[in-house]
Amino acid sequence: MKADSNPVFLSYASQDAAAVARIAEALRAAGVEVWFDQNELTGGDAWDAKIRKQIKECALFVPVISANTQARLEGYFRREWKLAVERTHDMADGVPFLFPVVIDDTTDATARVPEKFREVQWTRLRLEETPHELAQRVAKILSQPAGSVATAESGSGRRPARASSRVNRLWVGVGLVFAVTYGTRPFWSGLRDNDPPRTTAATATGANKEAESLAAQAAALFEGKTIPMRSDFEAAEPLIARALALDDTNPEVWALMSRHALGMVAAQYDTSQERIRKVADGAERAIRLGPERVYARLAHATALTLQPAAWTEAEAALRRLAAEAPGDARIWRTLGLALNAYGRPAEAVVFFDRAHALPGGDPQSLFGKSAALRAQGDFSGAEACADELIRLDPASPALLQKLELLVRHRGDLERARELAMRIPARLSREQSAAVILFVVWLDLGEPDRAIAALEAVPRDSLQDHTFAGPKGYLVGYAHRLAGRADAARAEWQAALNSVEQRVAERANDAAGHLQRASLLACLGRKPEAEAALQLGEQLQGNHSREITLATDVIYLELGYVDEVLTYLEQSRRPDKPQILSHTPVALRMEPWWTPLRGHPRFEALTR
Repeated sequence: MKADSNPVFLSYASQDAAAVARIAEALRAAGVEVWFDQNELTGGDAWDAKIRKQIKECALFVPVISANTQARLEGYFRREWKLAVERTHDMADGVPFLFPVVIDDTTDATARVPEKFREVQWTRLRLEETPHELAQRVAKILSQPAGSVATAESGSGRRPARASSRVNRLWVGVGLVFAVTYGTRPFWSGLRDNDPPRTTAATATGANKEAESLAAQAAALFEGKTIPMRSDFEAAEPLIARALALDDTNPEVWALMSRHALGMVAAQYDTSQERIRKVADGAERAIRLGPERVYARLAHATALTLQPAAWTEAEAALRRLAAEAPGDARIWRTLGLALNAYGRPAEAVVFFDRAHALPGGDPQSLFGKSAALRAQGDFSGAEACADELIRLDPASPALLQKLELLVRHRGDLERARELAMRIPARLSREQSAAVILFVVWLDLGEPDRAIAALEAVPRDSLQDHTFAGPKGYLVGYAHRLAGRADAARAEWQAALNSVEQRVAERANDAAGHLQRASLLACLGRKPEAEAALQLGEQLQGNHSREITLATDVIYLELGYVDEVLTYLEQSRRPDKPQILSHTPVALRMEPWWTPLRGHPRFEALTR
């Protein structure tokens, strides 16, 4: 390899060697130097070292994706892919380096590839066609001045970020988890009511019919539910992936993928960048394939609400849809959820009521209305919504909302105990249920039952809109309240070991650093906890040391009493969204506020 060359590294499964050889020939014909090893079975330390050196020095890394790479769960090419991803960590944003090429019908939604590959544009190459155009594009990229940023036209520029973690938290905080759900009647029939029938010849094929059937099954799991739960979303995901693998030309299936991803993000079941990308990618594909379709336009408009700069556009699009289809409850509900996310809960309630007033009602709008009423501090109104939802479905997740309101709004511990004892088993295995039951049993002075509620969920880490972090943090807290200091420290130390491994792998993970700060504070390692807290806040975008709902207990563990009191006072202002865990009743009962009890400012808050 010449020192002044711009070599391209081709990485592939050995079964694709013949196809990749054609790509290599076209690249060389275009004057591009190529590193293309035609025998991945050579092996040996020297060969491995050579591969690593080439990946470290190449100008462009081209992973060739195909059904063969899909089928092989192991292979040296997967090590090459990981090495290339590792190299990007040292690169500035926008530097063109990864250039994925797909040589068959493998879809980006189902491809088994590193997450980093999904951050760049993919190139599709039909083997019956000449790779000449691909070679010309690669040559153009390599001819750019060093340090330049690839454009979207180059096919290798990084996709713009679709949403910040701060926006995601806003959605979660106002209950936008149910923005993805579009009604209690069967999803596919709902689409057919509003959308003209497809007229393409592909509709009649068996693959497309099977894809529609799979999508209908998926939609019934999380869109046909009164209130879907994590298990519903998880069961729907493989069905959507299979539907897309069968037919990636159906705009309704892409829209379904977008709405499913949004539900996972909004509920904090999965807030990864991959999931956030699926919200936008699905909506973009849906609107491109079916720009006239109501469902595609609804998916596209709601995806826009994740971008603060596009809020005005999103609201206008939703209002246009509502005017065109005034009998469609899902549009009114989505508009209400978006307005609630924008900090306009009073307006949101109007649209929730309009959706629920349509023939057949709309229970999910009741849930959205409950969130909007809670944001306004109308906890009694929120409880009335929960009661109506429970009347419609006695096993509804609204039971958890009712339970939390009984404790934190009414302080009615006896009724809360009775309700906690009869939470259905399926519901109690949900992560949000475990956390709420944990709080209730702690408030009732029964830490062992609180621990048992957590152990009903077979996971070491919990993530949803009520709590995100290692389960050991909560278990340790319950042990401490029960007077078992050694058991508490053991739980916290085990949880800290897990979090530190996560932070070592993802250094820019703000949530991980904040979780580490919490555990270090509980273990009494104050200087380390303060350093982790400061780093987590900076990564989160909070440079002013402003306490938030995610950091208030950390500050309290560190002994910053005045700062926490100021935060609580500000959070109770009538112009702020009201927080159920900061009601006078909750402040009086919940054990984590014990260090503040007796302080005049705190006692004023509890009245």
